[in-house]
Amino acid sequence: MQIDIVDNGIGRVRSREIKEKKIHQRSSVGIKLTEERLQHFAKNYKSKSTIVFTDLYAKNQPAGTKVSLLIPLM
Repeated sequence: MQIDIVDNGIGRVRSREIKEKKIHQRSSVGIKLTEERLQHFAKNYKSKSTIVFTDLYAKNQPAGTKVSLLIPLM
């Protein structure tokens, strides 16, 4: 099964640039928690799940990010 999540924001590159300029550096836990959940799922069902990040562009400008969750069906 593939689940795609598309965000039409500023993209990961621009987001990273903004984050590096911030005074208060906080680490995001959302992606880490999702990866941990997929690892637990894989361990319980003996299958490997994958997360794929794709930077989206329109006219050579960042146009967001697509995150694909690839989960094998039993």
